[in-house]
Amino acid sequence: MRIVRGLEDARKVLCEGRGLGLDDVPQSLLEGIADLFGEALTPMQVVERIVRRVKAEGDAAVRDFCVLLDGASADEFEVPGEAIAEGRRQASAEVVDALEAAAARIRSYHEACVSRGWTDYSAGYGQIVNAVGSAGAYIPGGTALYPSTVLMTAIPAKVAGVPQVVMCTPTKNGELPHPAVLAAADIAGVDRVFCIGGAQAVAAMAYGTESVPRVDIICGPGNIFVTLAKKLVYGDVGIDGLYGPTETVVIGDSTSNPTLCAVDMLAQAEHDTLARPVLITTSERLADAVDAEITARLERLDRGAIARASTQEQGCIALVESMGRRAEVGERIRAGALVPDDGWRMGVSGKDKERGSGVHRGLLARGEIKRLLRPHLADVQTYEAVDPPELIARRAGIPESEIVKLNGNENPYGGSPKVAAAVANAPVHIYPDPLQRKVRQALSEYTGAASEEIIAGAGSDELIDLMFRLFMEPGDKVLDFDPTFAMYGFLARVAGGETAMVQRDEVFDIDVSAARDALDDRTKIIFLASPNNPTGNLTPREHVLELLDTGRIVVVDEAYYEFCDSTVADMVSEHENLVVLRTLSKWAGLAGLRIGYGIMNEELVQHVIDIKQPYNISVAAEAALLASLEDSQLLLIMETQISVEVNLDGRGEYEIDTGNGMFDHLLAQLSRHGLIDLKDAVGDASGIRRMAHSYVPLDEALALTVVDFGGRGYAVIDAALSDSDLGALPAELIPHFLETMAREGAFNLHVRILAGSSNHHKAEALFKSLARSMRAALEVDERLGGEVASTKGSIG
Repeated sequence: MRIVRGLEDARKVLCEGRGLGLDDVPQSLLEGIADLFGEALTPMQVVERIVRRVKAEGDAAVRDFCVLLDGASADEFEVPGEAIAEGRRQASAEVVDALEAAAARIRSYHEACVSRGWTDYSAGYGQIVNAVGSAGAYIPGGTALYPSTVLMTAIPAKVAGVPQVVMCTPTKNGELPHPAVLAAADIAGVDRVFCIGGAQAVAAMAYGTESVPRVDIICGPGNIFVTLAKKLVYGDVGIDGLYGPTETVVIGDSTSNPTLCAVDMLAQAEHDTLARPVLITTSERLADAVDAEITARLERLDRGAIARASTQEQGCIALVESMGRRAEVGERIRAGALVPDDGWRMGVSGKDKERGSGVHRGLLARGEIKRLLRPHLADVQTYEAVDPPELIARRAGIPESEIVKLNGNENPYGGSPKVAAAVANAPVHIYPDPLQRKVRQALSEYTGAASEEIIAGAGSDELIDLMFRLFMEPGDKVLDFDPTFAMYGFLARVAGGETAMVQRDEVFDIDVSAARDALDDRTKIIFLASPNNPTGNLTPREHVLELLDTGRIVVVDEAYYEFCDSTVADMVSEHENLVVLRTLSKWAGLAGLRIGYGIMNEELVQHVIDIKQPYNISVAAEAALLASLEDSQLLLIMETQISVEVNLDGRGEYEIDTGNGMFDHLLAQLSRHGLIDLKDAVGDASGIRRMAHSYVPLDEALALTVVDFGGRGYAVIDAALSDSDLGALPAELIPHFLETMAREGAFNLHVRILAGSSNHHKAEALFKSLARSMRAALEVDERLGGEVASTKGSIG
């Protein structure tokens, strides 16, 4: 090989006159064209002729050029599907194993690179990314076998979601492609294979023939004729790029292994006589040793003639003065393949001997931090979180107090009144207990599960993330049921995994049979929200048991357990692969403090403790959780778990047990003073007075209530109440109850507290006033003769 010395000579040899190689072609190639076509033509003229005829004549032209250029004579171009499968069986087990291993790595890499759409709902724009309908893969095969090229062209298309991948590769004498190539096609998921090569293959895929379907994009490398054909058809069809001859740079020093350097260079040199293998080194000893090694190995290579032409006519060894000079030459070449063989970090200013990993670029340039990221995270689709109320209020032009974010499923009533005091007194100057002893014990008393089976997290989202950290490796899968909580899919993407999504049925129940069919060896976790967000469906226990029987980790997300009282937490002790997650964001109103917990096998709890952040629960969150659990009875009342059935024709009988003594007392006043039975709802509006009002005093307090049983549910509540004197009853529950009662009872209600200092007296006067006005409005007026008190003749 040529050995050049110094930076300037290396630049001159390596960097001048290198393009696609489409203009400067060997004389031997021009002579071969003249022999085949009977006239002097340039490569572009040959390609123009081939493309023009294939576009006009289809299969007939393809067949003519296959016979003329490749010596192929088959009547049918397409390889039968059974022949593809047979090729895989004929390939050696070693080759198949290597192809499958390579395919897994290629697939994993490209899954991390897939572009995904996004939407900014607040700004009103976004991007939708869709796969093309079909792709064509050109696989060279005239002088060598390239099963790896099959994998590297077809797998990215399949990962992107392309429904049909067509492959063209040249063969001779009507033979089928080599078994290794067919095995690669089978492993990569190629849909159709055609024995066609050269420019005629590109034209056939670009325009379609009777046999070859037209594709949307053509990918893959090839010789000068294939490259020119891709250039010519671009615009009528998409292409991946125009690839010139292979350029490979090996960077070495006095510590490098000359044999490995030579092998890396020859592996690329045997591709093409125009390929350029290059060694850049500071060591003259290495330069001489690599040159000798290449000379010796050329005698033993099957494709030695091609590699010899490449190394002698195109390649070189560049001797430069320092590591920085090597970086300059390597940067200027920008080779398609770069092999750092010396362990040096290139381009570190002022340090010629700093050990590190070889890199293509020198010092990190501004804006290039992305190349250091883990590939699957560089363009990961982010989770669409909810905006804060102040931003929504500003955007909508309404007061922040009127904002309720339905898409966040936040508790509009807030947390327990005890939480604020507990957080204010929390010892924020110390780290929290890493083993969460008080938290786990309190949760044990609340849930009935053993404390050893409980672990808390910064929201149940953290515990979902920890499940991925425990069980998922890049390329693994989770199974999920659509539609559901988007966090599962987001964290799968962050972990480098993928989600197998099973659609729920027409009433949003899960399909266990479809779920089983979707499982494969890479499926590690099954996620199941029950009640499901956003559909509210509960999953039957028998379905959970069927999923547990698959042997995968089954995560049942019971974030809304307190709203349905349905759980599978009692099954944890019998099923070590069951994980139940819950949160205090919803029922306890602690979304802003991020606190949730999981109930799972004791051994699994220990594994979570081993990998979680040691202080993952802040002392404020711990204090809020303990206060909320102490006040859980009140919180559950606030979550509208009170149900009252009303008989408007009653005698003042009641059966009330809400769990809150003060509220029971007020409802009893409503029943006794209104002669209303608070149990079964029956009655008839015929002949009633319909409208009434009542003033009721109680010591210093005075309340006025006006009702109209006209079938229109509406309430106006003017009742200034605070929590003092009301025991465990939150003052805000009273207006909420009255509004709900009016709406559900379909009557118009106006309430005003006119005077009073004691909240107890004001609340009791209000309920007595309501009772008496309701009783008066519901009394039958004989003068109506049984008719409805409405000019419309009906109420409602």
